[in-house]
Amino acid sequence: MKPLFFSLLFLAACQLGYAQNAKNKPSVTFLYGNSFVERLQEDGTFEAFLHVAEPNKRHKLRSFAYSGDEVGFRIRPEKFGEHLGFISNQLTCDRVIMCFGMNESFAGIEGIEAFKKDLNIYLEIIKDRHRGAEMILVSPTAVEKSDVGVFPNVENRNADIKAYCDAMKEVAAKHDVFWVDLFTPSQKLFSGSEEPLTFNSLHLNSTGNQRIAEVFANLLVASATLKDINLASEGFNSLRKMVSRKAYETAMAYRPANGIHYYGVRARSYEYTAEIPHHLHLADLIDEAIWKQASDLSRVEPFPELPTNQAVPSPKAPKKGLGKILTSEQDLKTFTVADGFEVNLFASSEDFPELINPLQINFDAQGRLWVVTFASYPIPIPGTLSDDKVLIFEDTDGDGKADKRTVFADRLKLPDGFVFYRDGIIVSVARQLLWLRDTDGDDVADVSQELFRGADDTDTHHGGYLARTPQGQVVYCEGLFHRGQFETPHGLVRTKDATALYWDPHTHSLSIERQTTTPNPWKISYNKWGESVQMFGGGQLLDCELYNVSTPVGVYSPAELGGLFGYGKGCGMAHVSSTHFPEDWQGGLVTGHLLGKNTVHFTPLELVNGTYTKGNGALQILSSSNASFRPVDFSFGLDGALYVSDFYYPIIGHAQHSIRDKNRDYTNGRIWRVTRKGVELSKAPEIKDASMKELFDLLTHPQVRVRELAREQLENHPVEKVLKMAKSMVSKADENGPLGLELLWLFERAKDFSQKDLLKKLLVSKSPEIRHAATRSIRWWAPVLGKEAHQLASNLWQTGDVRTQVALISVASYLRDRDTFWQDFIDNAEAEPNTKLATMIELARGYRTPSIKPEFPLLKVDPSTKLSGWLTGGSAESGTLIVRSDRKQEAVLGFRSNSSLNIDLNYVPLRRATGSVHMRNGQFNVTLEKGDNQIRYFLSRGKRPNLLIDLYLANLIGNLPEGITFPADEEEHRKWNSAYDAANATVTADRIRIKAVPSKMAFNAKEFRVRAGHTYQFTFENPDHMLHNLLIVKPGKAAVVGAMADTMAAQVGAMEKHFIPDSDLILFSTPQITYGEKFEAKFTTPEKPGRYPVLCTFPGHWRMMTSMMIVEKKQTESAGKKTTLIKKASPKSPLKNKGDEILVYQGKSGPGVGKHIVFIASDHEYHSEETCPAIARILAKRFGFKCTVLFGQDDQGHIKKGSNYIPGMDVLADADLLFLFLRFQDWKADQMEHLISYLKRGGPVIGLRTTTHAFKIKDKSGPYARFSDDYKGDDFAYGFGKQILGLSWSKYGGHYSRNHLQSVRIDVVPEKSKHPINLGVRDGWAYGGGYKAVLGDECDVLAMAQPLVDIYPNSEVLTEKPPMPAAWTRSYQFEGGPVGKVFTTIYGGSPDIVNGGFRRMLINAVFWASDLADKIDPNANVNFVGPFTPTFGRYTPARERLVKPSDLAGWTAEIFPHSEMKEDAKRLFTQKQLDQQIGE
Repeated sequence: MKPLFFSLLFLAACQLGYAQNAKNKPSVTFLYGNSFVERLQEDGTFEAFLHVAEPNKRHKLRSFAYSGDEVGFRIRPEKFGEHLGFISNQLTCDRVIMCFGMNESFAGIEGIEAFKKDLNIYLEIIKDRHRGAEMILVSPTAVEKSDVGVFPNVENRNADIKAYCDAMKEVAAKHDVFWVDLFTPSQKLFSGSEEPLTFNSLHLNSTGNQRIAEVFANLLVASATLKDINLASEGFNSLRKMVSRKAYETAMAYRPANGIHYYGVRARSYEYTAEIPHHLHLADLIDEAIWKQASDLSRVEPFPELPTNQAVPSPKAPKKGLGKILTSEQDLKTFTVADGFEVNLFASSEDFPELINPLQINFDAQGRLWVVTFASYPIPIPGTLSDDKVLIFEDTDGDGKADKRTVFADRLKLPDGFVFYRDGIIVSVARQLLWLRDTDGDDVADVSQELFRGADDTDTHHGGYLARTPQGQVVYCEGLFHRGQFETPHGLVRTKDATALYWDPHTHSLSIERQTTTPNPWKISYNKWGESVQMFGGGQLLDCELYNVSTPVGVYSPAELGGLFGYGKGCGMAHVSSTHFPEDWQGGLVTGHLLGKNTVHFTPLELVNGTYTKGNGALQILSSSNASFRPVDFSFGLDGALYVSDFYYPIIGHAQHSIRDKNRDYTNGRIWRVTRKGVELSKAPEIKDASMKELFDLLTHPQVRVRELAREQLENHPVEKVLKMAKSMVSKADENGPLGLELLWLFERAKDFSQKDLLKKLLVSKSPEIRHAATRSIRWWAPVLGKEAHQLASNLWQTGDVRTQVALISVASYLRDRDTFWQDFIDNAEAEPNTKLATMIELARGYRTPSIKPEFPLLKVDPSTKLSGWLTGGSAESGTLIVRSDRKQEAVLGFRSNSSLNIDLNYVPLRRATGSVHMRNGQFNVTLEKGDNQIRYFLSRGKRPNLLIDLYLANLIGNLPEGITFPADEEEHRKWNSAYDAANATVTADRIRIKAVPSKMAFNAKEFRVRAGHTYQFTFENPDHMLHNLLIVKPGKAAVVGAMADTMAAQVGAMEKHFIPDSDLILFSTPQITYGEKFEAKFTTPEKPGRYPVLCTFPGHWRMMTSMMIVEKKQTESAGKKTTLIKKASPKSPLKNKGDEILVYQGKSGPGVGKHIVFIASDHEYHSEETCPAIARILAKRFGFKCTVLFGQDDQGHIKKGSNYIPGMDVLADADLLFLFLRFQDWKADQMEHLISYLKRGGPVIGLRTTTHAFKIKDKSGPYARFSDDYKGDDFAYGFGKQILGLSWSKYGGHYSRNHLQSVRIDVVPEKSKHPINLGVRDGWAYGGGYKAVLGDECDVLAMAQPLVDIYPNSEVLTEKPPMPAAWTRSYQFEGGPVGKVFTTIYGGSPDIVNGGFRRMLINAVFWASDLADKIDPNANVNFVGPFTPTFGRYTPARERLVKPSDLAGWTAEIFPHSEMKEDAKRLFTQKQLDQQIGE
């Protein structure tokens, strides 16, 4: 949408007559807040009171409330700010009512200071937005005692709410804002009412809304007329209904369903201009009727006729693939049906006109088919209301065709799914979950009760179908583009993009079950073992058990984790469970596909390596040549037949079609029925009127739907009786049969965890499926089992059964916040690399990742706020800007029109591009520190990087912040930037500076290094709104101290003690630091080197908010000491001539003359024997270096991969640089001593690929054991790799993509583009698979590696794998010797150096390490010298070559002499490409 669009739209509105006439100007009130305001307006009583009390004021109320809003945290869909700006500018308001405090109060007493700060800022924003308007701040209501669920303690909650009300009153007085207290009167109402006034202790029901509305109105108007109003009168009810309908029109303008089409990334301006202003116009028309009705309640004013208006898309030619509207008889002729099957029409809009666009279907206990219809798809036309329905179909004569239809519910708004619950159904409608109850048994809903709201309908087809777990939870899903803000009695739950949530009917709690990068979740189906599969809109089918991992909001599971198969886009599927269908089909999947192909498939499933995969025997059951056939859901009836819900729509899609496309159809729908020819149908059991005993018998019925219905029917029986019978049957339950598992689920459903022995019996069942299900149930039983659950989990893991391990990781992820054992369980779990279990473990370890950050959108941004003058280093792909502020102030940092931007502020990441092209705009609420602030951006690389850099820095009302200055010119800018980097280092010679990261529950440094026994000035700053402290504890004691803090949190006086336990395990601590404050003190580091955990012990923080202080040896500690040697003789070489043992390339001219480089090559897999001589030959021939190459050899002097015998090590004595490519070496004493001598003198080191795990010393008690990668001693933790090169493979590394199957793109870190090593480096690529690299702050990362989906250099980016460090520099100091330079890269296999960019990086690194950085020529010739043909893939014995070092001597010898490998090279590179790299 063009930027000019919103600025011109108001003029268009005026021309259409939608703007307000100044004559008889009404009194306009804007309402902001949470769902309290939404419900208040939907009910209509409050506004109706105002109209009756002050009829001459012609009140005009417009609500901009948003469920889940807080004053400091309001997430919105993309581009919502511009849209809100247009809406709010249509009227000038006289009064603003703001209702907040309830959602914020869940932060407890400790959150009050942050709340007051946020409220101060919010009031400033609103006062500026609505200058001159009267401001009213309204408290939350109290919470009510309720017996409809298990809710938080009412007394404790009300104490917190009261404290927040007091804070609001204080802030209101400061801003001269009128304060309204609803808390106190609501408490009185609750205590004096004989009927509940809330539906969940927190949210007001209809009666509660009316009672509070009267109180509220009386506090705003001085009118005696209110008490005389007859609330039951027809006139007043008419007034309330008008207000309610007007609230709908306002909401459809402010927060329209399918808003993504109006103002979001799929917006069409003609749709917006035609329909959004019209909703505002309709609200104005209703206001006129409201004023008339309010003036005389003795009569009923006719509801005004509301004109419709809809967008008119431009005429287009017929679309390819457009479906036709045919008769059902004609449609049957378009079907191709698999042999042995037949299809008949069960129900159609021809016979039942209400059957329009059916979606989810399911069978009830009487064998009747329930259908939810979606006639208003995609959005109701302005001027109309949705009349979507839930229908019940019956086949009373058994002929396979429906002959009776009942409308269970109508006038629903955009329903997309339902489940059965007690005396009705729970249905998902726009933004809400409703319980539609049939209390009198006439099959018509007579009670509609809201269960929760806060769902997003930015894209109405993404909500997905509902499901119920075996434990009874309702599964609800959010989709791509959605930003959920769910208010519950237990606190807010926020979601972002594709998310599955569990709603618990027992507690009314809502929890996130999984978050996926796969968009648009739809149908979920459970098999008889309780395992689930979900279908997504792209046709992806996911094994949910691998995705069920608890992660922070915004941390998503990778798309490939549990993918099964796919045939094309769709949303409907079901597990086969029917005796009418073949036995070998049971447990397989029926899936529907509706775009590009219009088919129904059967696919068997097989469990392989812990996950389900596509089995043999797939079959296309049904297809249609008519593209209107849209199979969107499936259900197996109690007769065993397969029923197909057919949306029956000529077009399907969202972005490609206008919401008012002429080909949309609002009159048709079909339900088809598939059966097997000549096979008897199933006999439906009696369920509806079955006794409790009969229902228990049905729990083992062969059809899963019957079992589900039995569970659902048991919900209608007294829970005490159900539990009594269940317990009586436990002893009869065979651990190898289905009854035991069903009983276990019943106990979990009823929250009765007394039958622990049943769980333990099932955990050792002979049936793997039952064992897996019981393992998943540990999640629910662990709080009762306590430490016994720990032992059970540990024992189960040791079985090695992958599916069991999958379940355990899932269980641990949900329990880790309650019990530290489960966090340790995840951290210590190991799996085969590159497996789905390994990926799942890594996902579970994402619990330390920060959740989404607070947002609140600006409505407008002044052009002066755009940032310019970036330090870019010559390329727009990255930039840095210093902003100097004369005060500490809140601001908004935003970006526009670029989805590839990554943004940091003051070293804190604000945004990382996810690869989604949809998120092109965004805003971040930030704090500018007094003094210099550094803003940094860099672009994620793609095929065509977007070089449009449009960032802005604004104050909270959209103008340029006051008191900020920018550098005058580039020279001054560079000085400021250098000074900033120097001043903000974590550790200097005499200072340690640590910060909390705002809204991320993290310290700004993951680890930092200090000198042993040295005194520092320690500064801890807290720019976060939450309280934080900082403790440094003894090695390995973080969990112990954290557990002490957890225990302490429940004790009196813990707050005053700053949640710091009284323990000698704590070496240093700060008090709790409030927002914007800092603490300083002297701190002397421990004398003993080691890794000392750093953590925050504020309740709930220590598991995530951690760092590590690494204490290093004093420089003088090892001076003069000698290492005691255990002499071990190296095998003597049989060769007489040392020239056969080592390879020397002697340069003659160039900048490297006089410099001696020693290469040591001995790895097992990545062909160091090819890389090292090839690089050595370039350095010698082209640059004049002397290069000596040492190889691992056999006892005959042949080069042998990975050999520990490396002759010629004495040449290290005069080496100027050591170039290593090693892996798991176990050198003898004399070899090790040559290396140690080199390190003691601080010689520069370059390490490639597996050199991070260069050593694996077998003698664990010997003096060289510390060099091993797995060495745990504090004196040299994680060995040579960590201490010298900066990375330990076993602890901080590992495979990151599919080795030898997926390559990486190597990108120079933008701000390091001018580093000497990166000069001239471009288009980097490496064949070697991605490595993980978790580095310390001492490492200066020069390049990042982005995994690709395939092995080829031009492969697409593997979007679920963000970049990892590829190359870095650091320094080391060995045993008190001089400081030495280090360059490390985790690439360098022989295929990698074919890439010219990467090869140049290695050459430059040699110059840098040799103190020749000033001699680097970015255009120097780095082509190979002589023939070079690398080996691709893993080394195998068949490729052993009898090659001696001397065979590689000279400039023309082939590297490597193995002509049979040339064809492998040509898989990736043409001979021309290889030849172009060879200069001589």
